[in-house]
Formats: sequence, structure tokens, C-alpha cells
Amino acid sequence: MEGKILNAEVRNEFGKNDCIRLRKAGYIPVVLYSHGQSESLKVKKKDFLNLFEKSVSESVIFDLKVSEQSGNSGQMAFVKEYQVDPVSGEILHLDLFKVTQDEKIHTHVHIEFIGSPKGVKLGGVLEINERMIEVECLPRDLPNKIEVDVTELMIGDSIHARELKLGDTIQLYSNPESVIVSVHVIKAAKTPTAGEEGAESVEIVGGKESSESSESEK
Repeated sequence: MEGKILNAEVRNEFGKNDCIRLRKAGYIPVVLYSHGQSESLKVKKKDFLNLFEKSVSESVIFDLKVSEQSGNSGQMAFVKEYQVDPVSGEILHLDLFKVTQDEKIHTHVHIEFIGSPKGVKLGGVLEINERMIEVECLPRDLPNKIEVDVTELMIGDSIHARELKLGDTIQLYSNPESVIVSVHVIKAAKTPTAGEEGAESVEIVGGKESSESSESEK
């Protein structure tokens, strides 16, 4: 968290056309929320992209410096939501949430999987079910990511949310019983052999078995 700064300016343009002009000028419209209150701001697109080099994350807390305001040192915020153009991928709008050092925040943290499962080397398949978890903690305790080592996973093994090592300062809000990652075997479809007309063919569809009986030739 240390050293991350995002400069912002007060925004006085609120209409759809005004926001379009802002984007053309290299800005992103922003709304900063704090306990029922909101403030309209704008940030330079290049500054925001420099802060989030790879992808936008809710687990990155930064110092927000508003140029028209005085005495705002220590004002911290994180990205609560953002809108992206589905075609161009351009960030259209940001919702930021202001936090303080002694106030817990409720947000999501990315999961990073490390290692190569032993079960995969034996023919298994690694299945990732969740790439983010929901947590609550103080800003100083919020990690940029949660690392999950999958090296020891054998075929049939799985890791649940409750098994993640979060420490005593981070409270899990995701379903504790949800499966984060697992190693399993994909069953091959059974093809009837000669003389087995009418045998049942088994196919795996979305991880579940479905059966379809074949009719004998008339």
C-alpha cells in the first residue's frame, strides 16, 4: 500500500455529454463515496493506468490527492466498482470508497495459485472455482493478493475457503465451504463395443453424468 498515490481534481461536469468530453480529454469520471456521502471527481486516465499496471483490484489502497482541496494528506481510498467499455476495454467510470486507518473495510482480494499439483502429473486436471475471496479487515492488514500453494494436491483433493491462511487480522466473508480449487479426473465417454447394441453411453457434461440410450436398428 505504501507509496501508491492517485491525483484527482474536483469535477463540475455531470451530464452524459460532459463525461464524453472528459474522456476525450484523457480523464476518467469518478465518484468518491464515504458513509452515505459522495463527491464528484476526475482522474487522468494515464495516472490511473500507471497505478494499476496489470488489472484493477479492490485490494489496492492508495492515497487520494485532490488538487483543489487542502489538508487532504492521508486520505485513503480503494476502487469499489468500475465500468468498462465492452468493445474497447476502456475504463468509463470509477466508484472509489474513502477509508481511514482505524476503520475496517469490506472488499475482495485476488487469489494467486502457485506450484504444479502432483495430481496433474498423474493425469488429473486442475480446476479453479474461485479467483477472488471476500474479506473484512483494517486497511493496514489488507493484502494485495492471497497465495494458494497447490503443489501437494492429489487427484480428488480440494482446497476450501476456510482452509486459506488469512491470519488473525482478516475475517473471511466468502462461504467457508466453497471450493476454491481442486484436482479431478475427466471420465472418458464409454463407447458401446460390437454386439452391445442398446448399451448405455455415458458422457460427462459440465462435470455431471448424462445418459442416452441408443435404439436398436429396426
